[in-house]
Amino acid sequence: MSRKAVNLEAGNILMGTTSFLSFHLPDEWRAFPIGVAEVESSRKTEGRTWVTNGYMMAGLSSDKGGEILMTVKASEPIRKFDPEKWVHDKAKRAEMHGIITVNGHKCGYVVNKVEKGLLRREKLIGIIFCFFCDITRRKIEIKLIGRKKEDIMLFKEIMSDLSCH
Repeated sequence: MSRKAVNLEAGNILMGTTSFLSFHLPDEWRAFPIGVAEVESSRKTEGRTWVTNGYMMAGLSSDKGGEILMTVKASEPIRKFDPEKWVHDKAKRAEMHGIITVNGHKCGYVVNKVEKGLLRREKLIGIIFCFFCDITRRKIEIKLIGRKKEDIMLFKEIMSDLSCH
């Protein structure tokens, strides 16, 4: 399967271009920014500037009609992040959960059903990944929400190829 590189970045007059993360999408998928990214702080590591405190949203869509809302949040945790404890705390309501490896880091994930809308309730599926990158010294939380479980689970495979430093 052929894949293309996606860099989730934000531009800022003061800080220049800062990166949230990079990953490879299958060719039939596209990524596009939604709204304005919030970048409060960043850190330069190995020639690239990474967001250490910030937030952004992106849309992902496929030629086959798949649509996913992606939210990425980076923060500098006060205490050491433990992915097993994070999964344990979130797993009580989870449909599925576990630990995977993302760019050499232990990453917790949970899969849940999500309901959106006030008048017309829509049942969606969501997956949240959370890990700590010791190179950039930031906790990264990635939330994906979509209509089809197979689209969401595709991103569990994509996460192993993600670049966070």
